[in-house]
Amino acid sequence: KHCQQNVWNKPAVSSIPCDLCKELVTVAGKVLKDNGTEDEIRSYLEKTCEFLPDPGLVSECKEIVDSYLPVIMDMIKEELDKPEVVCSALALCQSLQKHLAAMKLQKQLQTNKIPELDFSELASPFMANVPLLLYPQDKPKQKPKASGDVCQDCIQLVTDVQEAVKTNSSFVKSLVAHAKEECDRLGPGMSDMCKTYISEYSDLAIQMMMHMQPKDICAMVGFCSSVKSVPLQPLVPAQVVHEVKMEIVEKASVQEKTFSVCEICETMVKEVTSLLESNKTEEEIVHEMEVVCRLFPGSVKDQCKDFIEVYGQAVIDMLLEATNPEAVCAMLKCCAASKLPQQPVVVKPAGGFCDICKMVVAYADKELEKNATTAEIEALLEKVCHFLPESVSEQCVQFVEQYEPVVVQLLAEVMDPTFVCT
Repeated sequence: KHCQQNVWNKPAVSSIPCDLCKELVTVAGKVLKDNGTEDEIRSYLEKTCEFLPDPGLVSECKEIVDSYLPVIMDMIKEELDKPEVVCSALALCQSLQKHLAAMKLQKQLQTNKIPELDFSELASPFMANVPLLLYPQDKPKQKPKASGDVCQDCIQLVTDVQEAVKTNSSFVKSLVAHAKEECDRLGPGMSDMCKTYISEYSDLAIQMMMHMQPKDICAMVGFCSSVKSVPLQPLVPAQVVHEVKMEIVEKASVQEKTFSVCEICETMVKEVTSLLESNKTEEEIVHEMEVVCRLFPGSVKDQCKDFIEVYGQAVIDMLLEATNPEAVCAMLKCCAASKLPQQPVVVKPAGGFCDICKMVVAYADKELEKNATTAEIEALLEKVCHFLPESVSEQCVQFVEQYEPVVVQLLAEVMDPTFVCT
């Protein structure tokens, strides 16, 4: 009755023998309900046994039927709605709880992954068994000390262990072996895992213990209160550091003045002017500009190369259009506007837009492809003035408003600045 009420009625694992048994027990219950004889019930149950895949299980099942048929029939009468109870009694259905426990145990034994533990978790099992090795139990027991001596006792214990490790080569082996013996108290599954932990971490734990102070170890496991190892130091005003910062700022400002973009631009304008006088081609001029960059210090070479990439062609075009060399860098906004020669801009009613016209046509020649459409030319003229220096942008706007139809028509046919502006 105990097994029937507390063991066999537990959930069972679904399997072919279990499912087949439950099916036939259900049929046997119907036969019994229809006043079937004991021989008919026996025949049905023996047929159930014969369907089992394992010959050993078949003979064991028939043996159970022959020996306990009256009990089984009583169970069928009482448990018509629970055929798994009868099948569990016949050992054809396995307890789900036992099955899961066995799988968990097997998984624990198969895996070689060991979770990481902190030092306190590693040290505690060893610390708990050290007294048995250092102080055998056959010695007379001492009176218990006050609770305030726990820290001191721990320090003394760790000191003795460290000394024993240094002087006795077999002490560590004895300690590890004793700890593994204690693992057997944890039961199957946990015992093997415990021994695996000890085999994996025992050497590391001993090494850490030998390189630490006893008081620090006892503080980590909670027997002593932790003490701050670094005392607080008074802060001193950083007067000297403040003076050093001032010197660094002054040096940095000098470097910026020496190697500014303006200096690079003026150097390039002088170089391009001399090269144009020598009738060099544009490709040769660009190459010579790159050579000049190599003469700058290492910290400025990249800045010089960037200048050539962004402004190189513009410098060449402006000097080809007879732009004043002193005004080129200011017009490109690489130098301050104060460096421009003080020449007032006078808007002439007719024929006074020659320089502006040449700049606009040269820009259009650079930006537009050959055979550009009228719409493309008009779109470019609407935005070209925004790319010129502020000193001539207003004059450019007046020029475009006054001559846009004529310029568009001429640009559609030819891109020569001298011809268009004449």
